Amino acid sequence: MERVYSLPEMKTSTSITGAHQMTVEPAWTSDNHSHPVFEFLYCIDGRFQINVNGCHYRLGSREGLLIGPHRVHNFINNSQEPCTFFTFQFDLDECSLRYWLCQEGEQIVVPEDQTETGLDEFYTLIAQQSEAQDDWNQTHEFDLMQSVGSVSLLKIQGYFLLLLSELVDILKKKSLHKEEKKKKISYEKYEVAHKIASNLENHVEEHVLISKIAEELYMSVSNCNKHFTAVFGISPKSYLNRIKINTAKRYLSETKMGVEEISRRLSFSSASHFSRQFKKLTGVSPIQFRINY
Repeated sequence: MERVYSLPEMKTSTSITGAHQMTVEPAWTSDNHSHPVFEFLYCIDGRFQINVNGCHYRLGSREGLLIGPHRVHNFINNSQEPCTFFTFQFDLDECSLRYWLCQEGEQIVVPEDQTETGLDEFYTLIAQQSEAQDDWNQTHEFDLMQSVGSVSLLKIQGYFLLLLSELVDILKKKSLHKEEKKKKISYEKYEVAHKIASNLENHVEEHVLISKIAEELYMSVSNCNKHFTAVFGISPKSYLNRIKINTAKRYLSETKMGVEEISRRLSFSSASHFSRQFKKLTGVSPIQFRINY
């Protein structure tokens, strides 16, 4: 009997919004800052301290720290030696993945958490794809995406996804081994959050009101927002906007619908509002997206 293995159509949105390596001298300090996305810092060599919302974390070689969106933080090399670290900012839409990233605020990854492959292996593969490898290793700061060809850039993106999958897998295993997990995010919150997400996904082309969903769940709007954000690290409104934009991408690449028609179908208030939201999340206008893809 012949066996046929097939995969379903897979469309997810994962974005890498920034990445760089830095080597800093003793007493170096960064300004306080935050990002609207996740950030992962990985210490390559030396030691440094990260301050996040009043909490202090010390990282050594092959240790990393995941920082959630909008968390104010800064870095300090308070050791006596230079320190080299790698950092990248990213975001993703998949709810089940965001769940593991949002379990406990900041999360430390130590060498013992990593698999045989390890985060440093993926970091090395990313660095090797740079056509300016010598600059990457020798300069104070180097932009990963600078001076690379299209094939190398595609490989870099692939290695970033492998690194991200390794990170999520580590955090998932750590969470599953902690009894406190159920206390921090109860089953009730988890169930409510997924019901809200399912409702939003099934009505992406309608004018969805969070108040209507809250009414159906016999909850207040405030509690709906709190439960959803606690589980996925993003508000229901922001999640719905992402779903709409991802659907718009499909319409732009697979149909001949115009911007006006797409904005109406996805219940945006106007074509200009749709275009602004599209560019905010993708970095390009709907027209430019269609030309590129």
